[in-house]
Amino acid sequence: MAENERVRHTAEQKALFRRVIARLYCEKKGPQLKELLGLVNAELDTDLHYMTFVRLTNEAIQQRLIDFVYRATPLEDLQERLITKFQSLREAIVITTAADTISHLQTLGKEAAEYFDKLLSAEQYLRNVPRIAVSGGRTIFAMMDALPERKRRVECYPTALLPCGPYISEVDPFVSLWMLWSKSFRHPQMINYQSVPLYPSPDLANLQRKYERLKLQMPFQGLWKRMQEVDIVFAGVGQIEIDDDWRKAGREFLPLLGGRKIGEKKISISCLRQHGVVGDMSYCFFDATGTTRKREWNPFCALGTDWFRAMAAQYPHKRVVFVGGLGKEKALRAALAGQLCNVLITDETAARRLLESEGF
Repeated sequence: MAENERVRHTAEQKALFRRVIARLYCEKKGPQLKELLGLVNAELDTDLHYMTFVRLTNEAIQQRLIDFVYRATPLEDLQERLITKFQSLREAIVITTAADTISHLQTLGKEAAEYFDKLLSAEQYLRNVPRIAVSGGRTIFAMMDALPERKRRVECYPTALLPCGPYISEVDPFVSLWMLWSKSFRHPQMINYQSVPLYPSPDLANLQRKYERLKLQMPFQGLWKRMQEVDIVFAGVGQIEIDDDWRKAGREFLPLLGGRKIGEKKISISCLRQHGVVGDMSYCFFDATGTTRKREWNPFCALGTDWFRAMAAQYPHKRVVFVGGLGKEKALRAALAGQLCNVLITDETAARRLLESEGF
């Protein structure tokens, strides 16, 4: 009889299962989960239920029996196909899809952290202090969390100046910058940031005009200018449609827009979809072509899609690195269609969907 969730395994059996899962994953160079389950069942002559197997896999990850979450195998064929398909893309790093959303974030974060430090060691950035902008979001936070603690010679900025408070509702760029600062020996002049006021205006168009005027005022004017002069960007993308796995992982729908309107309609997922919005970067919306159609689609002080597009065209002197994958394929496809980045770090499942026809 097939094993079910009521089967109780001893601590010794569970430990054996975790060791075998880790070893086979390493030996077979990152097989898909169902294939790995078959290999484990065959070796141990058992019939593990899929959910039990996933739980044991996650425990193996957490216990770090093997570094298989953090050193997923790059998939060179997919990388080459992505570069061929998307015009602005000059580098692609594709890694094996992890077992669940949290592990997925950790995997992408570790890969992005390694690329970050590798980039800083390049000769051009050893001669001159690199200026780097980073976005908010859980993927970029995972990247910062994965950075080893060491001295870094960098000048850092946010990709957007967003209002904060009265409580922390999301990982905004300040949180990412703070984490980078804490992992880099807390150099006192490393991070450049300024919080902006939270205006109560319910209308998105009116809100955009208020923040547009704010950019011309001190102390924001100088910072806004320097933000646009960076050499490297690391950014995540948000997808307007939030799937169940991301909801379970705690992702909320754009909390700074709560109670606001676009036109006559209260902002919601369905409202934004009706307007053609597919994704966002720090509250700067874009459609399926990677275009911000109207001014009110960028209501706060965020570097917009036109800026990203112009920056991405300057490879290798400028790097725009997007990090994201499973559950954000539609937003990533739109960003790639709009030529908003020149480096992509993603996972196998997302890469295959990006290479499929438009209507995935």
